[in-house]
Amino acid sequence: MLSARFCLADCGMQAQQYEWVKTHYPGLYDRMRKRIADGRFIPVGGTWVEMDANMPSGESFVRQFLVGQRFFKQEFGEYCSVFWLPDTFGYSGQLPQLMYSAGMRYFLTQKISWNLMNKFPHHSFKWQGIDGTQVLTHFPPAETYGAEVTVEEVLKSVTNLEDKGRVSESVMLYGYGDGGGGPTEDMLERMSRLKDCDGLPRIRPATPIDFFSKLDTESSSKLCTWVGEMYLELHNATYTTQGEIKKYNRVGEFLLRDAETAAALACVFGQADYPSDELLRIWKLFLLNQFHDVLPGTSIEPAHDLAKKYYKDVHQSAKTIFSSSLEALLKSLPASAAAPAVAIFNPFSWAREEVCAVPEDVTLPDATRVQQSSTGRRLAFVQAPSLGIVAGQDMFSDVASTVSVTEDEATGMCRLVNDFVQVDVDRRSGQLTSLIILKSGRESIPDGQTGNRLVIFDDVPLFWDAWDVMPYHLETREVLTDITDFRVVERGPLRVGVQFKLKISDKSSLVQTVSLSCNEEFVRFHNEVEWNENRRFLKVEFPTDISSMEAAYEMQFGHVRRPTHANTSWDVAKFEVCGHKWCDYSEYDFGVAVLSDCKYGYCVRNRVVRLSLLRAPKAPDAHSDMGHHEFSYALFPHQGTFQSAGVVRQSYNFSHPLTVTPTTGQKTTAKQTGNSWLQCDNPAIVLEAVKKPEDTASSPALVLRFYEAFGGHASGVVHFDLAPLRVSSAKLCNILEEEEEADSSSGALSIVDQSIMLQLKPFQVATVLVHLATAP
Repeated sequence: MLSARFCLADCGMQAQQYEWVKTHYPGLYDRMRKRIADGRFIPVGGTWVEMDANMPSGESFVRQFLVGQRFFKQEFGEYCSVFWLPDTFGYSGQLPQLMYSAGMRYFLTQKISWNLMNKFPHHSFKWQGIDGTQVLTHFPPAETYGAEVTVEEVLKSVTNLEDKGRVSESVMLYGYGDGGGGPTEDMLERMSRLKDCDGLPRIRPATPIDFFSKLDTESSSKLCTWVGEMYLELHNATYTTQGEIKKYNRVGEFLLRDAETAAALACVFGQADYPSDELLRIWKLFLLNQFHDVLPGTSIEPAHDLAKKYYKDVHQSAKTIFSSSLEALLKSLPASAAAPAVAIFNPFSWAREEVCAVPEDVTLPDATRVQQSSTGRRLAFVQAPSLGIVAGQDMFSDVASTVSVTEDEATGMCRLVNDFVQVDVDRRSGQLTSLIILKSGRESIPDGQTGNRLVIFDDVPLFWDAWDVMPYHLETREVLTDITDFRVVERGPLRVGVQFKLKISDKSSLVQTVSLSCNEEFVRFHNEVEWNENRRFLKVEFPTDISSMEAAYEMQFGHVRRPTHANTSWDVAKFEVCGHKWCDYSEYDFGVAVLSDCKYGYCVRNRVVRLSLLRAPKAPDAHSDMGHHEFSYALFPHQGTFQSAGVVRQSYNFSHPLTVTPTTGQKTTAKQTGNSWLQCDNPAIVLEAVKKPEDTASSPALVLRFYEAFGGHASGVVHFDLAPLRVSSAKLCNILEEEEEADSSSGALSIVDQSIMLQLKPFQVATVLVHLATAP
């Protein structure tokens, strides 16, 4: 007989909620802790909040688990063993690896039951992530996290179960779960009456670990496997709603990285104390804002206002930590004739050269090529070493590349050219009529078509304004071409650009600057929008003549490939999908990538790449997205694959450009040597985080997080140059920064000439604990 297990012991999911209770209601918290010790209240979840599982970066995912699990361990004596995420809008294929590394082998959710077109084929199954990690997963077949223990719900737990013959039990989650409240007396009474009733499955109370342990023991070998992401066929407008919130998130992820990396390095060099308490405070605020109704933009207006307040706090604190840490790091550089006036810090594991704004009161070397930007700022060509710092004269670089702009009044075209690409912009529409890779001569824009088409759609979903966009919105497409004030605004020698104003409606307009830098292989589009629409959806289109069944989209610690066709209903449902910093559409030996600094909604259909820009929903926040927006995207044509073309690195550079930071030094051009503290020889291996270990903040040690980005096996040498320190040991650990207990020696990495060899499987995340000592 099939039976349904009820989780009678109360379950609490979010560490943040426990901390609020501890802070504001200490007496109640003490009673909760006693119930937990007695086994009558079960902490589940393992993350700081029940976060969105699409848009946070990979490192944000790690911190959700790290901060959440450490809280549960410190407060209640043990980690959560079940990842409990019942209500979020789709599930990244990187979650199995991360939850497993955080000590959780079991996963429970139910939101996929909300699919608009296709019924998910399993309720109990193995979920395999993009790296191959598997976790045991259960979807309650009653398909709700707020069951009221009715006869209909109990019967549905049996009749709706997709895995009959493989499993004999399932879970029903009862009580008022959405908004809180828990079970009522009536629910408990119905459960008592129905627990052994003819015609119904036998029901009994149980804990989550009771259910999963038995499922693992009795049925695991019989279960089917689902591989990769679990895409929710609903709520896919959340990738775009509340664009300002999403920009705060993307910028905040990089600001936190800068602050933490600089602070960790300043600490190990003995130049500053590590601000662990303040970093934890702002990380908690930041993670709170990744809750599954905040980052997706589906909260009420006061919640969005509060989230923006928190973001501003996080950003300001991270900038303060970075600024003080940068000053401290400058003390570790070789002495110079005078303190430098400016410095550049590069947190990435590759060297960079970029066109960058330089303060006017800094004297530049005589040979430096400069220009004024369209906004009046002074531009120079700068360089920065891999994971390093450079200051004074050494940051300024000679540039051999050229860039130019020409206008043709007869054809109405404006041409931007550097050593890599040639771009033609139509003065009458602001659209691209040609984009050619000069080395190969390959044209990226098909004959008779134009790129950078700004298009708008009516956007009236069937159900929930902020959450949903329906496939029928694509039938209302309107191309926007009413432009004025087209003019050349930058003429080199470092960057050229044109600008125009586009009328969206009587209430909304856009000012766009199309620019090309001397050293970049892609064309940039910077946008300032005044947006006052009602249920409309703004996107940009780039038509191609590429023929490929799939497009690749960046996700947490890797990428996912999705169909570009509508062969099946599963394909049709993916008309709006989530991507992070880039989307790439390629055939053999050629492709185009779209880079974005803060947008997450993409679509590739009928050989057209679309990026979603702005929405205008009216509920539950009547003023959602109204007002001023500023964002950038880029089009990057390339030969070869996106891996060989460098799309991954370029997307990082695009989202987080180098910044020339003023210091407390004198305004001088004195010679100042820079430092590169880490180099990696394989571009497939990306350094994502540098921090101090959680439990040894005062010791000379670092935690480094790498991942394999290309989707293949990768070997790479990571070299350290941390003089006067040296690496004394390096070990692999889990994301909780613990060595695996089964064999603590298996994670040890050999150190040869201050270098370690990393060998990673496709999309593997590797956390390395590095201990340092003073060089003899």
